[in-house]
Amino acid sequence: MIHHICYRNSGGINTYVQNLIAGSPGAQSLHLIDRPIRGQKSADLFHTSERNATLVFHDPALFRAHIGQHESQALLALHGDNQYYYQASEEFGFISDGILSVSSTIKSNLNHRFRSKTLVLGPCISQLNNTLARMPISLHPKLIFIGREEANKGVHLLPEIDKILKNKGLTPHWSIVISSRPETHINFRRWIATCSRVTLYENIPNDSLQHFLEEHSALILPSQTEGHPMVVIEALARGVAPFPLNYCDDCASHLPEDPSGIVTPSMRHEELALKVVQYSAQPKSKIEAWQKAALRFVLQSHNPEIQASSLMAFVNSIEPSSKSPTKLRYHKWQRKLLRAINAW
Repeated sequence: MIHHICYRNSGGINTYVQNLIAGSPGAQSLHLIDRPIRGQKSADLFHTSERNATLVFHDPALFRAHIGQHESQALLALHGDNQYYYQASEEFGFISDGILSVSSTIKSNLNHRFRSKTLVLGPCISQLNNTLARMPISLHPKLIFIGREEANKGVHLLPEIDKILKNKGLTPHWSIVISSRPETHINFRRWIATCSRVTLYENIPNDSLQHFLEEHSALILPSQTEGHPMVVIEALARGVAPFPLNYCDDCASHLPEDPSGIVTPSMRHEELALKVVQYSAQPKSKIEAWQKAALRFVLQSHNPEIQASSLMAFVNSIEPSSKSPTKLRYHKWQRKLLRAINAW
């Protein structure tokens, strides 16, 4: 049995796990944990004690809190192409039984010592809809942004993208979906408050987002620190064209091939905005052809049964590692030393 351990309200990570479980619901389960309050003991957070279970921790903090409290197989999942996850791989690479990476970029950037114990397991989609969204051939496209109000998600670039679109003759209507734990970006908040074409939504349930996406023409994702965003796969499955920045080295492979070169990652937000303009000017036949290609791509590349089978095979191939008290104490002090060096 594989138990996936996640923090509650972790957005795309929770959806990633739920879709993966759909590929083998009897062999996997999801455990959602509230973020601990100060002084709460880690032992109070999780009580699975199956000796033969495999635990997959989808946040390094969860791995840190529970390692050494069980004898089960323990895997660490890396969801982002950023220092937070790379530092976690250095800290827990030796003590984890295996590592899950949501994109090949993350694996290639890991310490070479840990690549042999890493499985690349991108997102999958469990609900497909043959009724694809339609990009309106008009000057008023409906655009959607989904993410946290953080600089690394590119939320501060949305007002600039809107300005470029208006200068090019488009007057978009925006749906801005902000998840929990927001920062405050003054220019972004001023834009929301003064622009009547923007509607703000906060904390929409993950299982409602896919249907919400269908109501829009395109997804705007000006983020530069992603592994393999779940929301891009959800958009593709609904025929909604995603327009991302170049968030990782191989993120072009996360999208179906587009001969026109329009629905592809951009290096700058100005380029992204111009691609939206180009896409909105496409004839209906070309848009429908891209949508059908997107659905085929998702069926082939993001099938939950195939992904779940890969995970099962990987788990069964892992040799059990020693978790003796002496070894755990050694790695505990090794991690403390590593954190002290990084802080210095």
